[in-house]
Amino acid sequence: MAHEHPTRLSRRGMFQLMTGRPPDADAEAAPSQAAAWLDKGREAFLAGDMEEAARQLRLWLRPTPGDDEARMLLGQALYAMGRHVQALVEFERVARRNAGHPAGLFLCLCRLRVGRTAKAVEAYAAWADAAPQAPDGPAMAALRDHLAAHIEAVAADPGQGARVASLLEQALESRQGLAADPPNREAQA
Repeated sequence: MAHEHPTRLSRRGMFQLMTGRPPDADAEAAPSQAAAWLDKGREAFLAGDMEEAARQLRLWLRPTPGDDEARMLLGQALYAMGRHVQALVEFERVARRNAGHPAGLFLCLCRLRVGRTAKAVEAYAAWADAAPQAPDGPAMAALRDHLAAHIEAVAADPGQGARVASLLEQALESRQGLAADPPNREAQA
């Protein structure tokens, strides 16, 4: 009589087995190891090591894909490395789940950086419509009002995308907890 053993492999691990590669050991780690990935990712981000931060945060997000705080940090690390398309994907995931979340602004920023101004304006509009209902409503409403004319300008003239992206970066950097770049940005330039 054959005994069936439940497999604990992820889809990725199963695919790796099917292609003749051993599954990632990281994917099957204990929960305590998974928590260490989050801590290491945060530490690396604060130290300005965006590559390591992204690697650790991706490991953490495999078993915990709904952790929006970690996903935001991953997006910020990717953005800081100039990986705007990858960052865009992370911010979009958070913005879809949380109307009015600052992820909507980061999504707008990434879309401006990759030249998708019409989509950037859409992301801003979605964020602006919901931002006053966010817990930090008054500050977000002030930010919305500050950025509105610039977003209108880029909607009328997509050639202003880089200028508006720089203004949006500055606005995000000036808000505690919303920094678009790593703490030691000058050292990486």
